Amino acid sequence: MPGSHNRPYHNSSLRRLDISNPAGFSHDSRLQGLATRVEALRMLAAVIREHVDPALRDHVRPGGYQDGTLTLLFDSAAWMTRFRYQRARTEALMRSASGLEQLREIRCRVAPPSRYALPKPRPPQRITRKGAQIISNNAEEFTDPELRAAFRRLAETIGANAKT
Repeated sequence: MPGSHNRPYHNSSLRRLDISNPAGFSHDSRLQGLATRVEALRMLAAVIREHVDPALRDHVRPGGYQDGTLTLLFDSAAWMTRFRYQRARTEALMRSASGLEQLREIRCRVAPPSRYALPKPRPPQRITRKGAQIISNNAEEFTDPELRAAFRRLAETIGANAKT
């Protein structure tokens, strides 16, 4: 089965998920195949998120669907174990999902998120009134009148929206 790892989302059952030329590529294009697999993965992830326990949603992602076998990847063994208690119920729910009628089994694997995954964005930091005052004072040091005016406007905007 060495070739099965190269195309984990290419399966006739997933093709029924209405993935018809999502990016507008010609049908003989290599990009069409890639776009189809990406769209299938996106749809599979949506089905998984819909049917697993809400506590698990941030800790599971699709690993592939081939020949009726769905592979789920979990952040850790603890989350995978928690899922196993709910496996039978989840399998029944997922069989009712479009494109997964032929689901025979769910395989579970531990695969921590990629170190290349984008981190969750931090909430924006607010500048205090004191910070706005510092920006305003520093604006006076600029010799370029346009830059000075820009910093003054920035300080005024921050001052109006700043927390105490």
